[in-house]
Amino acid sequence: MFSYRHGFHAGNHADVLKHTILSRVLDYYRGKDAPFWAIDTHAGAGLYDLSGGWANTKSEYADGVGRIWEKLMIPDSGTNSRSDSAQHVPDALGPWLETVRQLNPDGQLRYYPGSPWIWLHGWRKQDKLKLVEQLTVEAEVLRRNLAQVRDLPPRSVQVLEQDGFESLKGFLPPSPRRAIVLVDPSYEDKRDYHRVIEMLKDAVVRFSTGCYMVWYPRVSRLQVDQMRKQLRRLSPGQWLDIEMTVSRPASDGHGLFGSGCFVVNPPYTLEGEMREAMPWLSQTLALDDTARWSIESGDETLTNASRSDDSPDSKPERPVKRNPGHPPRIMRAEPSYKRTSVRSNPSKSGSASNSTSVDMSVARPRGESETATGHFSDKAPARVVRSNRSARASKQRTRTDTRPPKK
Repeated sequence: MFSYRHGFHAGNHADVLKHTILSRVLDYYRGKDAPFWAIDTHAGAGLYDLSGGWANTKSEYADGVGRIWEKLMIPDSGTNSRSDSAQHVPDALGPWLETVRQLNPDGQLRYYPGSPWIWLHGWRKQDKLKLVEQLTVEAEVLRRNLAQVRDLPPRSVQVLEQDGFESLKGFLPPSPRRAIVLVDPSYEDKRDYHRVIEMLKDAVVRFSTGCYMVWYPRVSRLQVDQMRKQLRRLSPGQWLDIEMTVSRPASDGHGLFGSGCFVVNPPYTLEGEMREAMPWLSQTLALDDTARWSIESGDETLTNASRSDDSPDSKPERPVKRNPGHPPRIMRAEPSYKRTSVRSNPSKSGSASNSTSVDMSVARPRGESETATGHFSDKAPARVVRSNRSARASKQRTRTDTRPPKK
């Protein structure tokens, strides 16, 4: 087993993107009184000291949360006032930023929250949190960090020292029929890409209506794109693929130049919120003029029969609008998707309006019949039915006549 320690990378651009998305999903789930489970398959230590030796080995946080923090806080740490640039921060970043501020009330950026702290921000007593961490040292640090949390509802948070890939099946389906699952392996072991797919295949069978968040790195590996394609194929319903790169790939093929998050069954509000946040986020975190972001979405039609009757989310959050006279949309063999990509070039312009170009021209198909490309057709193929008489006649016509001709 690889001994990955996230403390070396805490607060980098990948954490900013991942935790912003997680905060938005959590905010939506807490908008309903119904309880839910939160499951973190690779929890880590939970809390990170950015002034420590690990974080300062490469100081990755400086080009992540550090850049955003500089825009928000004025140099004088004795006041809690924010700079004028804070007025332009998208509202979608609000829940994540509030979690960071609570850890650094004096204005000095020293602590960064891992995903367990993101879960716990605004935690409710009716919800359950399952934190899974396989590395013994990290699990022990996580328990010590959680011991500092005051007013934590008893028995609502559980730390499990287990293999995150194997433990998920034991939690599904959850008793409240509502759950968010964060899958965040290190991918140091190339087998992780395959294990993610196998885990999700099993998970969506056990609990098809759960919200699954799969983080992935943008590195020079073929497995990344292969995994993304497979995730789209196995998604039982809607999905979002949110990606951000901050620089061009390194010439030696090593290093992280971006990241993404694939969300199965996302809240219907998430796409709009991230479209608002991504231009600003990409421009703020860009390291060169190749920085870009993209959001791809797929929409598979779900029937009411495919949802659990006893689930609070048994009805779609957003009704499907159909035009009169059009046939109902049908399940597709391959999900349809639309793509929005933005290229940010901060070096050429300081304003977001001049440095971004949005492609919104590709629309989502309305569910046409596409038998030529392998999609299911809304018309069943004609069945060939023959009566016994016609079958006998056909057989007689094809029989070879061996009798001699009449004279």
